[in-house]
Amino acid sequence: MPLAKKIILLFGDAFVFYVSLFLMLFIRYGDSFSARFPSHVAPFSLLFLGWFLFFYLSDLYQISSLQDHRLLLRRLFVSVSLSLIASVLMFYLFGSFFHLTPKTNLFLFSVLYFILFYFWRLLVPRILFLDRVRIALIGASPLFSEITERLSSQTLHGYVVAYQHNTFPAEGFEKILKKHSIDQVVLDASSFPSSLPFFSQRVPFSSLRDFYETLFEKVALSELDGSWVFRHVASSRPFYDFTKRCADVLLSLALLILLLPISSLIALLVFLTSRGPIIFSQKRIGKHEHEFILYKFRSMRHESRGPLWTEANDSRLTSLGKFLRSSHLDEIPQLWNILWGDISFTGPRPERSELASTYSLLPFYQFRHSVKPGLTGWAQINFRSSTSLEEAREKLCYDMYYIAHRSLLLDIIIIVRTIRYIFISFKR
Repeated sequence: MPLAKKIILLFGDAFVFYVSLFLMLFIRYGDSFSARFPSHVAPFSLLFLGWFLFFYLSDLYQISSLQDHRLLLRRLFVSVSLSLIASVLMFYLFGSFFHLTPKTNLFLFSVLYFILFYFWRLLVPRILFLDRVRIALIGASPLFSEITERLSSQTLHGYVVAYQHNTFPAEGFEKILKKHSIDQVVLDASSFPSSLPFFSQRVPFSSLRDFYETLFEKVALSELDGSWVFRHVASSRPFYDFTKRCADVLLSLALLILLLPISSLIALLVFLTSRGPIIFSQKRIGKHEHEFILYKFRSMRHESRGPLWTEANDSRLTSLGKFLRSSHLDEIPQLWNILWGDISFTGPRPERSELASTYSLLPFYQFRHSVKPGLTGWAQINFRSSTSLEEAREKLCYDMYYIAHRSLLLDIIIIVRTIRYIFISFKR
């Protein structure tokens, strides 16, 4: 779902939140509700931030929640229940600060918000996607079949394929636009020369490469060329790099201090439950193909040998190691790598030199090393781990998208979605 529509969704959720607060006060206090409204606004506004976080972690801002009503109901029930528990805890601890300790009010508010939120989300597809953009796909690229399949299976993207042809129909093109009420034309590279005379038409034209990136939030390696690399990879972003490095240092220092008790406990458990060193170290490939030592809590048996790729239910993992891997707690020592500047919080994951050598067969793979690797990345939250060269190719599509669109906003999105993934892993 486009970011703009997610923002509209969030504003709608906030509106429903305050309507629920208004109704709760009216039901409880009748005509005197207006006098009580000001004292409730501030604490309940803080609640909204917490509720939004739980809703996001429960995937209520994913397309799947808008398409499946039963899934929406299930996720909403879980998130409202968790939000209610957190709200009770907040008012119990800080009620004196707010001069407010709602009990019945909080429960009534939760019921009202649950009902109104559910019906609001049932209306969302009709409101946000009432007028879908009618597009014409022109060209012979195999990527068009991937696009049509996605748009036919997920109508909430807001597009509908109204016309498709393998070659650009120069004769009668204007009639085609009118007949099919085309709002946007998407062309592959082979169709550009014959379409140039029509670029002044009222209908906007988009390249297949750009449209594919927008729709799938990854690049199509077959569509990349030297101009794309020059524009997105070779370009410097000094302010972004400086700001990101400052954030890396401050956040890694804070987390190293906050997580010291947990780190100490994990170190003790690793020492007691299996033979070998507490910390596992390994050479990885970083920015500009510079080698560095990456650190983790050891999750495998000491001196284990096996395939380069970690497999599901890997026999080399210790009992504790399985938990550390699934919860990602084994990654905590990498905060030192972030502090030292080997990696960042976000970026393409650093690979072992053996794997990097294998992956170098993939087109444009060398440009993956143009940015600093990360603790988590766009590929990790969209595709997870790879166990073959073909899956590594798919991850590369996401890594190259990150390199092209890297920004502080995208970094924040990656971190929040990583937290959501870890939260879901713990629930399982």
